[in-house]
Amino acid sequence: MLRSTVSRELKRNTDPAFNGLYSCRRADTLAKARRMNTSARNKLHQQTTETQAFIRKELALHTSPAVISGRLRLKHGVYVSKNTLYRYIKKDRLAGGKLYL
Repeated sequence: MLRSTVSRELKRNTDPAFNGLYSCRRADTLAKARRMNTSARNKLHQQTTETQAFIRKELALHTSPAVISGRLRLKHGVYVSKNTLYRYIKKDRLAGGKLYL
C-alpha cells in the first residue's frame, strides 16, 4: 500500500471520540455511513415531483430503465442512471409495490 493511501484512510476514518486512535470496526461503520448518505442513494428523492411522475409513468408503460434514463437526460436535462432506476424498482418491489411488472 502506498503511504498516501494509508494516510487518507487514517484521515477519513479516525474517530475523534477514540482520542485519535484508529479502530478498524469504527472505520468500517464510518465508511458505511458515508456510503449511505451519498447523493446517488438519494438521487430520485431529490428530483422534482414532475420528474418523479415522469419516471413512474414511463415505468407503468414498461419502458426500460435505460430508455428512461436517456429520455430524462434529453428532455429534462436530468441525469439519473439506469442502475439507480433498477435500484428504485427493486426497493419498490421489496416494499410490496408493482413498478415495472
